[in-house]
Formats: sequence, C-alpha cells, structure tokens
Amino acid sequence: MQSIGVGEAGKPKGWPDAFVPWLPIIAGLSVLYLPSLYSLLTGIWTSDEQAHGPIVLSISCWLLYRKWPEMMRTSEGSAPSAVGW
Repeated sequence: MQSIGVGEAGKPKGWPDAFVPWLPIIAGLSVLYLPSLYSLLTGIWTSDEQAHGPIVLSISCWLLYRKWPEMMRTSEGSAPSAVGW
C-alpha cells in the first residue's frame, strides 16, 4: 500500500495517484444522485409543507458521519444485521 505523506507546500504526496482510481466511482455516484437531488431541490422541497426536507437530510447525514465509528465498533465480532441498517 502506498503511503501518502505531506510534500511541498502542505500538499499530500501521491495525491493524484491515490485519487485516480476513485474517479469512476465519483462519476457513477454523481450520475445517480445529482438528478434526484436536482429534482428534490426544484420540486417538492420548494413547497412550504416539505421545506424541512433539506434540514432533515443534512442532520441525518451529520449524525451518520458522527456515529459511524461507534456503529462499526459496536458491530465488531457480531454477524451483520439487515434489520439494524
């Protein structure tokens, strides 16, 4: 595995090499998610009844990011459960 250290001007060494394999994945996720997000932003989330949607989505993403290590630590040593996810 290639080590990524810090090079000149604080830029990571090997950054372009480490980023290139992820380009197809990023492109694929963009193709999948951007049309849906655009539809939400210009459609249902513009109404007064559903205006809380972006707030709920952002808080949910933040909580998932914040609790991810704890969830992984809790699930270590046990069989994965589809019910929990």
